Amino acid sequence: MPSADSGSPAVSLATSYLLVTRLERIGERLGLSEALLGMVAALAADAPEITSAVTALAHHQQKVGAGVIIGSNVFNLAALIGPTRAAVLRALREPRGTADLAGLVNISPASASEHAKVLRDADLIETRREGRSVRHSLTPLGRTVLGHLRPTAEWPGDRAS
Repeated sequence: MPSADSGSPAVSLATSYLLVTRLERIGERLGLSEALLGMVAALAADAPEITSAVTALAHHQQKVGAGVIIGSNVFNLAALIGPTRAAVLRALREPRGTADLAGLVNISPASASEHAKVLRDADLIETRREGRSVRHSLTPLGRTVLGHLRPTAEWPGDRAS
């Protein structure tokens, strides 16, 4: 007898297709925005993680439940922030100045500064002035996110080891 998940990729593709096409029709009929429909689709896509987390918590496995939610969201975050910003984050395993950061990730200092600003606004890094230069370093949240990013070899332009 085949395992319960032996057809899961095909089932996943089929249900995703049905979800998207049905949402498009519902959205057209009710005049709903694409943004709202996207949030509904995202919630539906997260249902397996939510179910796994709730099941783990019901069995008094708090760390597993929290890990499912955090791991899923961090993986999604890595895809969201993009390869260059992820490379900048990885390069900041050690505190660095903007020029050093730019050279390591192979981007311009202006680009490194802009990426640092976005990561700082997300509380993933902090920046301190040291004389006429600045030094960027990971925050505790940044270290947590960094621990869940994909391996460096998968992202072009990422020369951080």
